Amino acid sequence: MLGLKHNWGLTQNGTIKAGKRPRPLRFAVVGTSIIGLLLIRVVAGAQECPQNDLGSTLHATILGTTVGAAQALGGSCGGQNAPEVTFTFSAPIAGDYVVDTDDKTATSFDSVLYVLDSDCTGMELACNDNIGGAGQLRSRVRVSLAKGQRVVVVVDGMNQAGSFALHVNRDDVSVDAGFVVAHPGDAVVFAVTLNSGGSAVADVDNILSFDPINAPIAANGGLPDCQIGSGLNKEASSFSFLPDGCSGTDCRSVRAHITSALNRTAIPDGAIVYSCQVQVPLGATPRTYPLLLTDVKLTDPDGATIPETQGGNGEVVVQLAQCGNGVVEAGEDCDDGGLCIGGTNAGTGCSSDGDCHGSGSCEAGPRVGAICENDTDCPGSRCLRCKTFGGDGCAANCTSERDIPYNLVPGMISDFSLNPGTSGAQFLSSAFNVSLPLEGNQTLTIGRAGIDGAVPFVLKANSVHLPKVSALGLSCACIRAVPLKTCGGTLFEADGTASPSCTPGFPSAVECPTEKPCAFVHGPGNAATGVLGCGNIGLRGVNFTLTQDAAICIDPPTCAVQERGPVHVVTTANGLRGSARLISSTAIGLVSGACQPDFCSDSDPIEVRGVPTTVPLTTGQAQATVLNTGGVAGLNIGPAEIRGSVVDCDAALQDPPDLSNFAVVAAFPLLDDVVIGDSVITTRFVAQGAPPTATATEIPTLTATPSETPTQTATQIPTESPTPTETATLTLTPSETPTVLPSETPTETATEQPTSTATETPSPTGTATTLPTNSPEPSPTATLPPTEIPSPTETIRPTSTAGPTATHTVMPPCAGDCDGNGEVTIDELLVLVNIALETREIGACTPGDTNGDGAITIEEILLAVNRALGSCFEASSPLRR
Repeated sequence: MLGLKHNWGLTQNGTIKAGKRPRPLRFAVVGTSIIGLLLIRVVAGAQECPQNDLGSTLHATILGTTVGAAQALGGSCGGQNAPEVTFTFSAPIAGDYVVDTDDKTATSFDSVLYVLDSDCTGMELACNDNIGGAGQLRSRVRVSLAKGQRVVVVVDGMNQAGSFALHVNRDDVSVDAGFVVAHPGDAVVFAVTLNSGGSAVADVDNILSFDPINAPIAANGGLPDCQIGSGLNKEASSFSFLPDGCSGTDCRSVRAHITSALNRTAIPDGAIVYSCQVQVPLGATPRTYPLLLTDVKLTDPDGATIPETQGGNGEVVVQLAQCGNGVVEAGEDCDDGGLCIGGTNAGTGCSSDGDCHGSGSCEAGPRVGAICENDTDCPGSRCLRCKTFGGDGCAANCTSERDIPYNLVPGMISDFSLNPGTSGAQFLSSAFNVSLPLEGNQTLTIGRAGIDGAVPFVLKANSVHLPKVSALGLSCACIRAVPLKTCGGTLFEADGTASPSCTPGFPSAVECPTEKPCAFVHGPGNAATGVLGCGNIGLRGVNFTLTQDAAICIDPPTCAVQERGPVHVVTTANGLRGSARLISSTAIGLVSGACQPDFCSDSDPIEVRGVPTTVPLTTGQAQATVLNTGGVAGLNIGPAEIRGSVVDCDAALQDPPDLSNFAVVAAFPLLDDVVIGDSVITTRFVAQGAPPTATATEIPTLTATPSETPTQTATQIPTESPTPTETATLTLTPSETPTVLPSETPTETATEQPTSTATETPSPTGTATTLPTNSPEPSPTATLPPTEIPSPTETIRPTSTAGPTATHTVMPPCAGDCDGNGEVTIDELLVLVNIALETREIGACTPGDTNGDGAITIEEILLAVNRALGSCFEASSPLRR
């Protein structure tokens, strides 16, 4: 979805702008684990109160600042002499709530926090200056609220201003039902999730009531068609209809009992506890039907009852129009049908699932895009066979589309870190921690909001324009958005492995079997598909967690034979209004030498166009972990976390539209790269509001990535950053594609700033950063061990004789000049990398071992990079260091 500049990393910050109407303002925070970001409105000068609306969203983290805000309010515990920022919040259910600024990294000043009833003139319900008394900077309040009660949360200061992280959570424990949209005759699945409130919950027992006429829970063998959450392993779980002995429309409730006598492990916070299928009758009346959760009983791992538990109700939204049936009905602007996906006639036109044969594809959730046979294969989602796509003027929800062109905020690096508010990515391995800025422009093709407030969008491959990247004249990279096609049109096979690409014009395209025809994944010509949540509660499942095991033991107990596991994806949390999810496909092509005018065009040979790969992006939190890095048991990378930023729905859907500060992020594992081995990559792409000009593209016609710049080509680009504003990169030759992942393999860039140990990343600056620092401690046999930051040039000094005059006739070797011809080439740099990875012997390049210890270190590789950029003879001069 965006552009690549020379190195990778990212964060976010913001400034206040005055205008005719309040403008979105993005905020940022310093920290090793960025856990939240939200657009809020601030008016420079005049105070608007309340300024921001949080809706009823829980588990939210809002990053902001009171700097530049007006001073108009004060609480009983302080805040009269400092500016403040205000938020409204409406309680989704009755209960106790905790509001705090308790973040040691994000809250940078002595905050004051108070809650007002109803509006900015309402009665104060609670006020706190310092958690734990004097000397503490952070604040926390607890309030008891009725269902639907509206309050104003005020973040103030004790005679000062600064940045903050605001959290809004339930103080009690609850299970909450989700909502689904259905049409008469549909079978849909909703999920019930756990809000643990910090408690360890091992068992869940509750009653779920439903409308037996219009939204009945489906039966399976006389029992409710419900399933426990994936991976919970609660073998004694059961579901039964109530009242006892009922059948048909006499059944008005389901008793869910999730438990195990053998597995007393706590259920993860935010996990899907169970899901149920609703069979909407053909004669169902279009409206919203509640799913009521009552009689909630939760117990801890010791079997003790957890007090004061709650149930959060869900909804089944029944709407009349059937998008995708080829008939324009009430509430639809258009309907051009759908395309079969996953089965034996994938890619052919359809008007219902009955037109498609064989398997389907999961619509959303943790198995989004995976082959499925029924809804039970798709936790929290449904199995589709006939799928609607946008990009042709008719969006996936049968509303009319329009184009929104915009630029990316270009990535800029200072002090080896990406500047706040700019686009970029971060490589994290046991040996390297590298930043790369991104830039470019593209067009979002977006529909209108449906009855649930969801707005579908696509990114056409030919709308993405990213500049080719010159790496100091040694190599040139081209990023292309890919209208991906796979066998069956799915993203993943049933076992979680990537579906084979059959995309024409790109390497590794396979010939598909007749039972799985080659079909578009995102729809014809599209490189990305997504949805924007502009309803009252945004989107569900906006947080992505990806985990991959680099070394699964095949022959225990020796484990001499290992293989990498599939990528496990978990989705959690409810997003704020303006949250978004998307799936994006991209490829990075690379050639040696300086960028030529004809490179990065339709005339490029297939072998230099890069291998297409696909990753999920979100405005929520993305997290990724690699387990057993390099085959070393217990050596993990991550979890690396990064946070996106929601869009202002009102601004985005107005005319002209404004996507200012809209930021999507991804985090994904990369295994078996030839240079850095196993790694985790995080990326963020930040949108500018102004449309790009006609002169903004000097770029390919086969254009660039719609969402993430990392791709699945094992390109190694060690990056040398001589100044904060201009990051130099050196591209080592591309090698074989090392792995098949539902993520993209980035061009590896090794900065001139390796971390001092494998357990630390470079220190962040005082601005916000998404740089995760939870890097693992490598074993002696893992990947390249980082050393202290090397000096820019070699520090070898010539020796002098004991005679009356110094002699310089014995010149030191040129670091990395393996063949002694006086220059260091890219091939020689690759030899050094392979020696460091222990795939070649030290004798292959003795001059690379400048300290004579029989090994090649990162410092020595960087010395060789400096030689490649300069002259060996200059570097060997006794007057130079």
